[in-house]
Amino acid sequence: MDIETIIKYLNALIPISITLLGTYIAYQQWQTNERKRKQDLFELRRKYIYAKAMELIHGVPRIAEKMLKDESNYDSIFIQCARYFTEYNFLLKPNDSKKLDNFFKDVIKIVCNISNDGIENFDKNIKTYESRTKEDLKNNLNNILEKYLRIEK
Repeated sequence: MDIETIIKYLNALIPISITLLGTYIAYQQWQTNERKRKQDLFELRRKYIYAKAMELIHGVPRIAEKMLKDESNYDSIFIQCARYFTEYNFLLKPNDSKKLDNFFKDVIKIVCNISNDGIENFDKNIKTYESRTKEDLKNNLNNILEKYLRIEK
């Protein structure tokens, strides 16, 4: 083979090489964007759903106490959490969104039960809540959101 034939072959391979390199770069960019998208979704779910739900779980004694004392701003945390759950429920699958709504209703029922039982049983009810119910609520929340809060998959 003479040098001109080799140069022609090399010239023919240049566009193919450029195409392959461009495809590889595009694929790497797609992977980077996909990781960024997953990270952004994770942050939204953690900040506006998980953190607010945990805040609600930890706030049950305070809310129930405010209800017992008939303070008018006890419902603000319910309104705030409902707003976040409603505003960001699109980040979850419809079935999980319904489970989250049921979780929110369960927390409201717990608060109402504690406050309806009266001030004389408040300490006992809070101890029961802290020892059993609180962990059940956390486990329920984790079961609903666990698949969304794992970005390594």
